[in-house]
Amino acid sequence: MSPSSSALRLLDFAGPADAPQERDMKQIIAQLKALSHVIGEICQISGAPGVSVGVLHHGTVIHQMGFGYRDVSKQIVPDENTTYVIGSLTKAFTAALLGNLVDEGKLQWDTPVHDILPSFRRSSPYLPDEITITDLLSHRSGIAPYDSLWIGSNNDNLLSRDQCIAVLAYAPQAASVRTELLYNNFAYDVLGQMVEKTSDQRFSSYLHRQLLEPLSMSRTFFGSVPANDENVAIPYATLTDASAYPLPAPLEGDNVSIGAAGGIRSTVSDLLTLYNAFNLAAQNQIEQRENSGPAGPLKQMKHLWRPLMPLSLQSLREFSYAAGWIRVQLPAVMGPPVEIHSKDPVVGKGLPSRLAVFHQGSIPGYRAYTALLPETNSGVVVLSNSLGLTNHARWIGEMLVETLLGNKVDSSSYVALAKTDARRRVEKHDAIIRQLEQESSGQAPCRPLGSYTGKYWNAINNFCIEIFQKEDNLYVSFQGRKADTFMLLPFQNDSFYWKLTYDDAMKLARDADSPKAYYILRFSPDCHSGSCRDSGPGEELLRLRWKHDDTMQDDGEIFAKAEVLISQRL
Repeated sequence: MSPSSSALRLLDFAGPADAPQERDMKQIIAQLKALSHVIGEICQISGAPGVSVGVLHHGTVIHQMGFGYRDVSKQIVPDENTTYVIGSLTKAFTAALLGNLVDEGKLQWDTPVHDILPSFRRSSPYLPDEITITDLLSHRSGIAPYDSLWIGSNNDNLLSRDQCIAVLAYAPQAASVRTELLYNNFAYDVLGQMVEKTSDQRFSSYLHRQLLEPLSMSRTFFGSVPANDENVAIPYATLTDASAYPLPAPLEGDNVSIGAAGGIRSTVSDLLTLYNAFNLAAQNQIEQRENSGPAGPLKQMKHLWRPLMPLSLQSLREFSYAAGWIRVQLPAVMGPPVEIHSKDPVVGKGLPSRLAVFHQGSIPGYRAYTALLPETNSGVVVLSNSLGLTNHARWIGEMLVETLLGNKVDSSSYVALAKTDARRRVEKHDAIIRQLEQESSGQAPCRPLGSYTGKYWNAINNFCIEIFQKEDNLYVSFQGRKADTFMLLPFQNDSFYWKLTYDDAMKLARDADSPKAYYILRFSPDCHSGSCRDSGPGEELLRLRWKHDDTMQDDGEIFAKAEVLISQRL
């Protein structure tokens, strides 16, 4: 892959560099450029069409480079001003906006959500109402994520934004409040609605006034890029042969659901500007350094970067979630807990301990990774226009961090890791499909197919699973959408499953990492107290269960047939 590069002076907060420091900076830049070959190789292994990287050190952007293509068909190389959907890197923006509202006295960090959004009421006396802003920011609410209810095939949103509060209110309590991290995108959408309610502005407008305009981030957008903007990374899926398949763009529109969790579009250049401001604000507000410069637009850094939720220990050092950031004390593995494997690299090995904050973003068509070293006002950004076969953005980001730290990068280990990770991703999906096929009874359904047909709704009547018969086959359609319609195959007794090959899932922009239970629908005559009994041969089937979230107990969420809902209302 061919690289392009440029560099830009952002801010000289430390004063003129002395000669030794200047020589050190030149050496670091040379080492960063020397990573180009291995970065290109990892991109090829992952099947990443395009990647843009940038590095900040001592308040200066010292390295920016593009690899591959932002548009495969036209073979256009990305640069530092190419826009990508940044996914969950958006969460730090949303947290910062709430920090500004707290600083203005309009909110407090312990404000209960329902004080601002009265419609947020947990639907059971066993579900706590006193969930606060900080609980949602740090993913410690204990509420089941329910991601499968918002994103469907072709990157379409399955629920409108006005349904997000209702989903967060009815989703089950998968863990006690403030005891465990359960990553929740609905929570951040609700936080975005709190921003709007408190500021009396659209989220996009408040974002622009509070952050984008003060920091001159002219290439950062919420929900969509201007129609006449051509420097945009086209989203792609990566197939098993590492080829690129174009996808529809995700999270489009100013009022899109989950936008405040992952809908911002930005560039390497703009993000380095923002992260420089984060570092300086931390130095100013937390360390109170005299030379940290004037106060910027970011407020409440003592809370935004505070360790709010401890994560699963990987060492004796700190590992915690803050507000849209993960804190880690190096040396450590710099990945989210759900992705950490025993052979993952330890970043900063052999060096004195220091704090890093990082986060990543992923949505079909895009992957992003950022890591900051606040003590030296350093940071890295990696943006890509595909999820790829491996988490290439993370591996590239870690190599850039190691270079900033002065560690020698073990390129061969990262290449080997990328190959293993890519193979494991495809093999995991294929193994789940084989397991479904092997566990299937191989027998015809125990009752006529028409017995299973109907529309089944969740408890708040905003998500429908339609079962219909066409010729001699049964089909499931989620929210009645053609792209989310799949043929059902008999599994066991009154249960069915559907399946997709890895490549078919990728072409539909669907998650290929779902567990086995995700693909199974179980039918029964009735359910009480969360359990469904097996049906007799003459009983009418009135419920189905779908375990679309792996935090659920038993066989998953109960969906009731439409006529049952009608009778309950009479």
